[in-house]
Amino acid sequence: MIKKLWIQWKKHIYVWLSYILMEVIVTRGINGYFSTKEYYISFYALNITLFYFHAFVTMKPFSRQRPRTFLFLLLFILELSVYFLTSLILGGVLNYHNGRGFILPELSIKFIFGTIWRSVIFIMVSTGYYFHVQFLLKQKKESEQEIAMEKLQNELLTSQQNYLRAQVNPHILFNTLNFIRHASKKDPKLAEEAILIFSEIMSYALSGDQKELSSLKRETAQIQNIIKLNRLRFGTNLNLEYTEQIHFDHYLPPIILLTIVENIFKHGNFQEPSIPAIIKIYADEDVLVLKTSNSIMNKNDTGGTHIGLKNILARLDKTYGQWFEFRYGPVGNIFTTELTINFLQSNKNLQT
Repeated sequence: MIKKLWIQWKKHIYVWLSYILMEVIVTRGINGYFSTKEYYISFYALNITLFYFHAFVTMKPFSRQRPRTFLFLLLFILELSVYFLTSLILGGVLNYHNGRGFILPELSIKFIFGTIWRSVIFIMVSTGYYFHVQFLLKQKKESEQEIAMEKLQNELLTSQQNYLRAQVNPHILFNTLNFIRHASKKDPKLAEEAILIFSEIMSYALSGDQKELSSLKRETAQIQNIIKLNRLRFGTNLNLEYTEQIHFDHYLPPIILLTIVENIFKHGNFQEPSIPAIIKIYADEDVLVLKTSNSIMNKNDTGGTHIGLKNILARLDKTYGQWFEFRYGPVGNIFTTELTINFLQSNKNLQT
């Protein structure tokens, strides 16, 4: 803290020394002589004091949301009066020091105008300095607010991801454990296989070290596990067609595809012989496409409130911006979803 303040004030010292040196040289050229060092020390100390008093005291009423103009005017008149009286007294002190006795400078027009003019110059520069400092403080505050807002958004996104994982788990957990309970009585080997598959799904969904992005192949492996698990449960009654063509292993937010597929088993009627549930995944270097369709189990249930799907939409928007399209909803008695992510444009956007 002290080091930071010293660096800041060191800049002020350099600026003041540069200004004083320049002005002394200029006035020497105009007047043809140098004043005494006592004169320079006294009046530059007075002018610098006026500068900082105006910036940190007189201008302070303007730092409020509602500027206190009356207080500012009082302080302004006070600083001008004190500056003028101090200039008179310093003039008398310098005369005394030079052996002429304590004689105050003559209140001539030249002295009055020169003193007021010099004070006004320093006050104007001090005012500019004050607004410059306020501008920098405002920028710093806005920057800190933006950082805090971005941090809050990231925390919210993480919470949404955790919520989405938790949302997948209860439905799978309840149905699978119920299935394992019945299978263990009739077919222990079937129950054992279900437990192994289920443990892989839960390990992925509950993984504490999951990063913001997961590989497509890792996600589709869990989709296949969910399908296997449901095939064990329903056997030949599971009317489902699954195809995937993955030519490039992209990275995307985890549980996205898994939630879409899990939604089929949660709300869909996949035991209708004439209407199979369909899951298609295609990926190349530029694009990822996921399409699903399934018969709705209950005509009055058009897929629930879609909280999970809405969360997916928010997460995709956060990650890919305008470079994705996610559509879902019922078409008659069929519920469809279609997700397209344009990785080519998204990656270009990230690089720029």
